[in-house]
Amino acid sequence: MNLEQRTEVIKDAIQRGIDDPNDIGELLGLKASTIVRICRHESIDTPFKPDPLIYVETKNDPEKDRLISQFRSLPEMARRLGTTRQNIHQYLWSSGQHAVWKAGRAQSKSAEKSQKEEMYSRLAAGIRAFGTIIASPRSLFIYNHALNVFSNAPKTRLSLHEVWELLGAYHDAGQHGQKLSYSQLGDVVGISTMGARNIIRAAELSSMYYNTRLHRTSGMQIQAMDRAYLLPLSTADTAHFVGVHPQVVYRHFSKNQEKRPEREFLGSILSISFKKASMVYEAYDAGFSRQDICEYSGATSRQVRYVMNKRGSIQPRIISVLQDLFEQPVEQPYSPFF
Repeated sequence: MNLEQRTEVIKDAIQRGIDDPNDIGELLGLKASTIVRICRHESIDTPFKPDPLIYVETKNDPEKDRLISQFRSLPEMARRLGTTRQNIHQYLWSSGQHAVWKAGRAQSKSAEKSQKEEMYSRLAAGIRAFGTIIASPRSLFIYNHALNVFSNAPKTRLSLHEVWELLGAYHDAGQHGQKLSYSQLGDVVGISTMGARNIIRAAELSSMYYNTRLHRTSGMQIQAMDRAYLLPLSTADTAHFVGVHPQVVYRHFSKNQEKRPEREFLGSILSISFKKASMVYEAYDAGFSRQDICEYSGATSRQVRYVMNKRGSIQPRIISVLQDLFEQPVEQPYSPFF
């Protein structure tokens, strides 16, 4: 007999005036406590009276009654009384307070939601007033994006001061032509990298290192990525030469089921990527100093020295790969388009 059939038997028994779950249990070969649970699960109105054999607790407990009257949650009542949620739940049913408590909890949650909305509304008004009083370009930038934070991420645990400090660091770095990673932004107010990322996104700003806004990939770039799949270039190398985000290359490559050739490194002593060597040559040809070349390419001074000393053998290899990538003559060891 399935649950639906048992439910019909229980309903029929109640309609015939049977008000003892033990008697209904005998009809189905089930325990009285199982009958009670089925009635609760199926929302069947029952005439059952609390039975000490079914309910664990029947004595009144003033402390529990007090917390129930305040419509506290089950976890909170269990924590305060040093017991389990199941014990509290059983007491709610055995004392006949479950329906009242459930309705009170719904009203309490609604009141808490309204209170939070009112609090965030006052906070937003305070931010607007503060930004109006201190109407410098920096303050206006911060308070406009702080409004976005508390609107898009109302559950954030950061205070207004912490959000203000983080957005201020973001603004100042941009004004000075610097880049701060999510990790560095998080260190400003002592939060995790992911926490800083969530705040920046909630503020409707983007990463200072990558432009995460979606843009259409051109047909030429797609064709270049198709050819790059069969070349010994890494995802980062391909993204650099084609001019797209590495994630775009990764997604494009993942659609191809053919086996890729092994990634190739330049140089017999130091493992130098095509991207890094190309950036070194590009910076050197542009007249950068040795220190600026290191900063631009992300290479160490030893790698820069090695790449420059081996230019006679490394540069032709880069040019050869770029010609295969773009299917046209390439004269310099860096991308002719991007």
